[in-house]
Amino acid sequence: MAAYARLEEQLKAQIEACNAAKLQVYAAGDKETAAQYLKEQKTFTQDLELLQHRRLQGLPVPLYNYMEKTYTRTVSHTDIPTDQLELSVMRAFKLPLPSGYKTLDTYVTLEVPYPSDQVHTAQTSTVKQSLDPGTPR
Repeated sequence: MAAYARLEEQLKAQIEACNAAKLQVYAAGDKETAAQYLKEQKTFTQDLELLQHRRLQGLPVPLYNYMEKTYTRTVSHTDIPTDQLELSVMRAFKLPLPSGYKTLDTYVTLEVPYPSDQVHTAQTSTVKQSLDPGTPR
């Protein structure tokens, strides 16, 4: 029965991966690739249903083979316009203290050299007197 559980778990993971990829490429406007992911998702769902049926009938695990497929995917965030950049600074901790200082006022400065003729800069808000600005107080 361990083989059944392992195969079911793998098929469920493949179904979820196909669904996530399908939704992403559809949101990006690529309906042809979304249809391909939907087709694979249906195939994996049928395989899962067949496997579950065989398990319930007490039949042995069917013959199967593993296949490795590689897909190239562009990760995109369709909710952010193409002319904007969203950056999140998650945390910083145990920042080194320069000699002669007792504390720091910390911030992050970002420089994006695109397009090449114009450098865009931004700065986060300052966290005063902290060597661990990302650690909740």
